[in-house]
Amino acid sequence: MKALNKKDLINIGIFNAVAVALYFAIGVATSGVPVLHVFGVTPIAALISGAIYLLMVMKVKKKGVFLISGIVQGIVFSLMLGLYASIVIIPLLGFIADMICGNFSAKKLLVTAYGIFMVGIYYGQIFFMLFFTKLYLSFYSGNMLAHKQAAADRITGPIVLLLTLIILAASAIGGALGCRILKKHFVKAGIVS
Repeated sequence: MKALNKKDLINIGIFNAVAVALYFAIGVATSGVPVLHVFGVTPIAALISGAIYLLMVMKVKKKGVFLISGIVQGIVFSLMLGLYASIVIIPLLGFIADMICGNFSAKKLLVTAYGIFMVGIYYGQIFFMLFFTKLYLSFYSGNMLAHKQAAADRITGPIVLLLTLIILAASAIGGALGCRILKKHFVKAGIVS
């Protein structure tokens, strides 16, 4: 497999900018309902951003796509949202997703890798809330503290497991839709093979 070049890094950056913008748009749209905001953003994003990630992977077709995406998104989530565990967790699961991709010909492996990556985004967001709740809540005050406290009260081991399964299912659906979109529009147009 060839190493990533400048063009690949630019493509990864562009697709990540679109994915992060979509993620933040979903976050804003769900922010009025604290429970939906905490539990719904990643599954909704997994459902509708499959085409973005699969197009990125098929456009670049080199190991490191998910790892670089994890580094970029980990930095963005850490700096913009204060989700500091994201800078480690998302790249780690991005690395695992890259290992799952194989030679980029098996769509099922690509969709599985996408699901693992989306789970990494979720774990990066809830890590401190789940394991360091008091520290996490100490960063907030007023209405935001009440919002975060309500979310922290609901984050338990069984809920994390359930949401992991929901994210994987949403990723499978989003990935399948992404594969259809790729085949119908981008393969026919010659953008990806």
